[in-house]
Amino acid sequence: MNKESSEKEIVLLFFNFLHKNRFFLVVAIFAGGFLGLLKAVMSPVLYESKAVIFPVNTTDNDKLGGASPFGMEMHADQLIQVLRSDIIMDSVRKYCDPDGSRHFTRDYLRNTISMYRNQWLSIEVSAKSGNPEDALCIVQHVIAHTNDAYNEVIRQATIPLMENAKSVYFTHKKELEMLADSFRVISGDFMPDDKKILTMNQLWEAKQKKVLELESKYESLRTKAEKRFVPLFVLNKPELPVHPLGKNYVKNILAGIVLMLFAVLSFLTVRYQYLYWKYEGTNIS
Repeated sequence: MNKESSEKEIVLLFFNFLHKNRFFLVVAIFAGGFLGLLKAVMSPVLYESKAVIFPVNTTDNDKLGGASPFGMEMHADQLIQVLRSDIIMDSVRKYCDPDGSRHFTRDYLRNTISMYRNQWLSIEVSAKSGNPEDALCIVQHVIAHTNDAYNEVIRQATIPLMENAKSVYFTHKKELEMLADSFRVISGDFMPDDKKILTMNQLWEAKQKKVLELESKYESLRTKAEKRFVPLFVLNKPELPVHPLGKNYVKNILAGIVLMLFAVLSFLTVRYQYLYWKYEGTNIS
């Protein structure tokens, strides 16, 4: 018997084995369906509040004063990171669960809040909760505190660069002042030749150009650290949900059936292999 015939025989024996044990498969279907239905029935009633926002292109935001509501893919990804930040989660906890009675931990909020970027680069933010007021409060304050969180992230990232640029700028500025003093001493107290004066003048002009460049860089970073960006544009505001979400009975039942069938088939497959190896393909039942 060649290898191909042997593989076909093994497959036929396996299906024959499944047919003889079809009772377990039928039980798995009914048991999985029942468990899925039970899960759907016992799952809590949830209300969902959601909003749609656009990330603002911060480059154009600088130039247009926040007039452009459409961003790029990079800005959408950056905005999602800010929306998931601890700054946002802590702000939501402060305003929606001030006394801690609702147990709005960071992990709970991250599991409650969902957000994804669609094909138009807008971001859909939603929160599901058993209390419709909680769902609305969460989404409202995620949006309300995003501007502050975004600006805080920008500020914290920019300040070290600004301080370093400031230090370098003042160092070169002091050197320029010392160079100017030296140039005045040489020009006033001595009679240097034209080449020396030309060299000193070139050095002073080069240093002055460098100082102006460093000043521009420092001022740019200082402005960035102090500027208030408006990184999002709210397209659809969140509303208080009135009707609860569906229980998804069909989805839960199908999921239960698939999982139970997978478990039973895995068990039968292992049992078949054991019997096949034990009896070498004969008398498998």
